[in-house]
Amino acid sequence: QIANLIMILFTLFFMLGYYIELTAFSMRVMQTAVKIELTAAAGMLIAFTWFMDEFCNNPLNNVVYVLEGIVTSILIYAIFTQDENQLFYRSLGVRQYKVHSVVIENPGPVYIAFYVYVGIVIVMAMFMCWKKIRNSDGVERKQSTMVMMAIACIAVILILKCIAINKEYDLIPFGFASFLFFLTVALYKNDYFGNVQTDQEQDPLTGLSNRSFFVERVQNKLA
Repeated sequence: QIANLIMILFTLFFMLGYYIELTAFSMRVMQTAVKIELTAAAGMLIAFTWFMDEFCNNPLNNVVYVLEGIVTSILIYAIFTQDENQLFYRSLGVRQYKVHSVVIENPGPVYIAFYVYVGIVIVMAMFMCWKKIRNSDGVERKQSTMVMMAIACIAVILILKCIAINKEYDLIPFGFASFLFFLTVALYKNDYFGNVQTDQEQDPLTGLSNRSFFVERVQNKLA
């Protein structure tokens, strides 16, 4: 639940940045919008990895999170020092239309590395979903299928972005909107948070988290 909440919050920050981008008619405002969008996207990716870790009940090695932290740190540095080093964008401009603006970008090395990282996360998440679909049935299979569809929406939009299918507007927000729609249906239509079967599930007698889970945690703390 915490991973899902964090992911949604970062997505909302991304959409805020996108709204600022649409209404930006100066370079300074556009740069601020891009910083908000990319910082939010980086946070969302880490939260998404955490969510998939819990959703698929397939613990990932801590090295994965360390690598994500390193990539995110490099991204943040490149974005917030863009004027000095041009690591993320070789150049950045604004194209104005009647009612909205679009960022014109010339990718730098960190830009390319970041989207490769996004692609790796997507492939990893789809593989985890595929494994869960194979090993589950009923409601769990439906939920996993919907989550895979959500991930596929992001994948399709990223492919369209890479081949520059349309330069008049950024397609990424449409991918995020589709992603959130399918993810929400997957999690809430069949009450995923109430049905998930883990050591932390609710105790049927007290409504609290499983006592054995708390006992194990306390013993680990005392050890």
